[in-house]
Amino acid sequence: MKIAFFEIKGWENNFLKKRLKGHSIKFYKELLSIKNVKDIRKFDIASIFIYSKIDKEIIRKLPKLKLIVTRSTGFDHMDLKECRRKKIVVCNIPFYGENTVAEHTFALILSLSRNIHKSYIRTLRNDFSIEGLKGFDIKEKTLGVIGAGHIGLHVIRIAKGFGMNVLTYDINQNRFLAEVLEERGFAGKTIDDAIEKAGKVIAPSLDDVKRAHEVRNSIVYNPEFRLTEETGKKTIEVYEKAINSIGL
Repeated sequence: MKIAFFEIKGWENNFLKKRLKGHSIKFYKELLSIKNVKDIRKFDIASIFIYSKIDKEIIRKLPKLKLIVTRSTGFDHMDLKECRRKKIVVCNIPFYGENTVAEHTFALILSLSRNIHKSYIRTLRNDFSIEGLKGFDIKEKTLGVIGAGHIGLHVIRIAKGFGMNVLTYDINQNRFLAEVLEERGFAGKTIDDAIEKAGKVIAPSLDDVKRAHEVRNSIVYNPEFRLTEETGKKTIEVYEKAINSIGL
């Protein structure tokens, strides 16, 4: 089999070579795009990450492709209909980073509740004063978790440890899970109910974010954003407005 790996870091090469002996392997630091797709025209398998956007144009230039593996939970960066039409199997990693992402979610929540972001910006100016940095407890606050999948359940578990009230919603109705969550004090019948009653909304997917925005103003995290002293001042203002808008 000819296998191409994209968005690969150097330390991964040796691991993959040992595991995939007997196969022809090629590694790319870059993402898979229309610019380099011609290099793997005769390959059977492509392994990508979330930044490679696999659309019809790219798929049609890979006549030999049998399998696409995204090393992520999400798969909305691929044209699944076109893959199905071309009989290309698509695989993802359902448990990828489930606890890691949930912990990072609470890192961001605590950054807001304890003004850690604001404190950091002050230290850049050699300002170590504490005026205006008083935070608030998240205990007994209500958290809305939209999407009770692998990540969502870890978020709920951590929220329980903080003594929060949690409302949940998931598009896939699971009666057993719903009963377990309700017994433990977590509930939420509709997405609107979860959003309207929650003090903070955690939406794992883009569709959930869009729906949350329809019901209530939401914060969209931009992974390309880089914090500097100049942008930090503006960020603090945005955070403060966001906190007020979501009722924390």
